[in-house]
Amino acid sequence: MSMFDSLLHGLDDQEQDRTRELIADSVATDRADALAGKAPDRLVDSGSRHRRSRAETQRR
Repeated sequence: MSMFDSLLHGLDDQEQDRTRELIADSVATDRADALAGKAPDRLVDSGSRHRRSRAETQRR
């Protein structure tokens, strides 16, 4: 199951259509902005944060 399918799972047909439209609009806007050289409006979490280990947490 793709990420988009998982977003649509459990929604009725009308909500699925609306969600597809919102995703398509968002992608189109992001593409247009990228072509225009604009930075994205949204920040993406790159997962670069340091996670504490259990041992580190227990020492405190």
